[in-house]
Formats: sequence, C-alpha cells, structure tokens
Amino acid sequence: MTLTPALGTLPSCPATDAVRFSIVDDHVLVREGLVAVLQDPRLKLIGAFSSLEEFLQHHVTTPPEARTSLLLLDLDLHGKGVDLDLVTALMDGGVQIIVVSAMGVPRLVRELVTAGVSGFVTKGEPTSILFEAIEAVLDGGTWTTPRLAAILMQSPERPVLSPQEERALMLYATGMKMSSVARRLGVQPDTAKVYIDRVRKKYAALGREVRTKTDLYIAATEDGLISKLR
Repeated sequence: MTLTPALGTLPSCPATDAVRFSIVDDHVLVREGLVAVLQDPRLKLIGAFSSLEEFLQHHVTTPPEARTSLLLLDLDLHGKGVDLDLVTALMDGGVQIIVVSAMGVPRLVRELVTAGVSGFVTKGEPTSILFEAIEAVLDGGTWTTPRLAAILMQSPERPVLSPQEERALMLYATGMKMSSVARRLGVQPDTAKVYIDRVRKKYAALGREVRTKTDLYIAATEDGLISKLR
C-alpha cells in the first residue's frame, strides 16, 4: 500500500477500504497540520483529539466496525507524557500506533517498543517520512527514524534521572527560565532548581560536567532527551 505523497491525483479507493486513523496531540496547530497533510483517499480521518483520554472516550463508544485502526500519538501531552497502560490497552484492542513527537527519550521509547508500538517519527522530519512510516506499519512492519534508531543503539553512560528531573532538564535546557520550568512541572521555583541541581550532580558523578545551560542542552541532546536541531 504505497502512501508516498504526490502532487498528482491519487488513485481512488472505496471508502470501506480506507484506513481509519485518528490523531492525539495537545497542540491545535499540530493537529490541524497533520489533518491537512494526510488528505489521502486511502486514509479516513476519524478524529483529532487533545488527549489520550478524550480519544479513548470516543473510541469505546464507537461501533467496532467504525473504530480507529491507526493512531498517530504525541508523547508529550499537556506536560504529563502518556499513560503506558492506556497505550498497551489500545494495542491489545487492535489499534496500531505511530508515535509522532518532538520527544525522543530513549527510556520511554524503549518501553513503548517493548509494549509493541509500531512506529516512531519525530516532528522535525519531513512529511514524506511520516508517509513512509504509515506505509511500513500498514504493510505489517515497524518504522523508526534513522536519527532515533541511532540514539537507541547508542549506549553511553547516562545518569538515571527521575521523571521530574528528566522533564525539568528538557524544559530548562531548551531555554525556559527556572520559574517557567516550575510552572510547567506544577512545583515551586526552588523545587525546580533542586531538580536541575540533582541532574548536574548525577552527570558529574559520571565524569560529565554540565555547569551551564548550554552544557545541559548538549548532554540532553547526546542522550536523546532533546531532538537535535536541523
């Protein structure tokens, strides 16, 4: 099933043969953008949702023959990530999942790979890559961007960070002020600073000094916590 986008007219197919897909992303522009680029007669949009819970509520109340069979899922939903149990339950129910996210945290990606997620596409990739991933998954395979595959294959010494420390690092290293990091985490600024201080100490214990925000950004990028800028 070739889904490579083209400028010409795509071959038509019966509506009943179209792959029913949905999108879960907490950013309106991203949802609308994905809807726009995935205008293909072989794909039938069921819905675009801002949370996994919202999608599930719709999914379970839809007749089985009309339910989503392919879900494009962001990993960072309202700053809380995704519930792995919900993702697993969806896959057990026959939904194929392609992660479309700016976040490429190796730990989380490995958990999702183990759970059975079919594909991973970072938001920095061109539209053609997303079509390639969809095509591979619909053909029964799996798909991972070369960049993310390289990250997963690497095994440098990385500090073991708690979820809050990891989140604080990603937010702070990408330019947020400590007060903004605290708001996103739902904690006080002093607590956010404690998280970053712990991160620095854990890196230092491995012989990786990260004194400045730039150092933190480089370390987080090397460890796959932040996608490299193109």
